[in-house]
Amino acid sequence: MNNFFDDTDLEFKVSDQSIETEAGSLEYDVENACLFVNSINVYRRRRGIGTQIVQRLEKLATEKKISVIAVPVSPTYEAVSFWYAMNYNPSARTDKYWFNKLIRSGCDRVETPQGVIVFDKKLKKRKATECSVITK
Repeated sequence: MNNFFDDTDLEFKVSDQSIETEAGSLEYDVENACLFVNSINVYRRRRGIGTQIVQRLEKLATEKKISVIAVPVSPTYEAVSFWYAMNYNPSARTDKYWFNKLIRSGCDRVETPQGVIVFDKKLKKRKATECSVITK
């Protein structure tokens, strides 16, 4: 039986705008107390690689005293399920609407007006003005 986490010993290269490993990468920007994920690429799926990259990102964000991580997620069942399983939630009312529509529809994908569903995760309590891009 194959181990789900075959790539447990990943080595990460972290820069001011990316986290890279031989099995995938994540690009991000930081603005005030917010971190915005621009892209995540995993070369071998269903092995825990994406989970490890996001966990490394969250560790980095905590070290930098980031209060919120925001992710524009492709409106596919696979992508939305991944971020939801990582304890990210739809950011705004419209994002919650499209999330619920996708999950309840049983479809693999929904077409949203903005082309994405924005998810976020609050890492610690801070003043709402520090991350003004995310609206509720």
